[in-house]
Amino acid sequence: MLSFTQVASDDAYEIKSEILSKAKLLGTVSISKHESVDVGTMYLGDHREGKVSLRNDTDQPIEITGMSTSCGCTAAYPVENKLDPGQSVFLIVRVKPTAPGKIDSRLGIKTSDDNSRFDFRIRGELHSLVTVNNTHLKLGKDDAELTITVGINHPELTPEDISVQREGHVRLASRFVYGTIKDEFTFRLFVSGDISSLPESGQAKLNEHTVNVRLQKFPDTNTAVLHCVASGDIAGDGISARLTLADQSFEFQLHSRAQ
Repeated sequence: MLSFTQVASDDAYEIKSEILSKAKLLGTVSISKHESVDVGTMYLGDHREGKVSLRNDTDQPIEITGMSTSCGCTAAYPVENKLDPGQSVFLIVRVKPTAPGKIDSRLGIKTSDDNSRFDFRIRGELHSLVTVNNTHLKLGKDDAELTITVGINHPELTPEDISVQREGHVRLASRFVYGTIKDEFTFRLFVSGDISSLPESGQAKLNEHTVNVRLQKFPDTNTAVLHCVASGDIAGDGISARLTLADQSFEFQLHSRAQ
């Protein structure tokens, strides 16, 4: 279906004549040929306005009585609606495509010449601003975050990395942890992820032992250190340990060394 557009009124003509001198010439088409005009490369959200020179190459005067476009993304307005043989007039053409891909809209011009109609095409290409190759991303069970590099198509934009973080998930930097025995058994856990989900301080369970924990955050990062002090003797070296803090659990090999 083509959407019908009336020939420009006198008021519309005044508006279009003001921008005519500034409008870029998109191309020239003949009234008797099925030709095309290329608007070039556009980016999502852009609109392009220019002028097309329409030439009457017949031996009869022609009057433009109506115009139509094949999609709502294109509009055209004749600056004048009467063409003598050999005469050219300008059409103001506006294009604002919405779907990335090839631009290929048809513009129809109805004339007084036996009520005939002349068509030409507006062609080009619409690019999205960014490209993401992977539309389905998976985090492993030990992964707290994933960095996605987004391809930027627009020449005036800068590529950036986007960090995707699993809410409430914190992981250990290493599964081998060394503790120090002095008056008490102390050890540290280096963690990363959603640090805000951890308490600033409190008690945790280390196997059957109670551990006092203090959180030390590193500014402007998603990493921190858990300073842990265990009450009672931690028997053995290289034991399998499980620390439970709030709703987080960390499993690691705990080694001890005297100081």
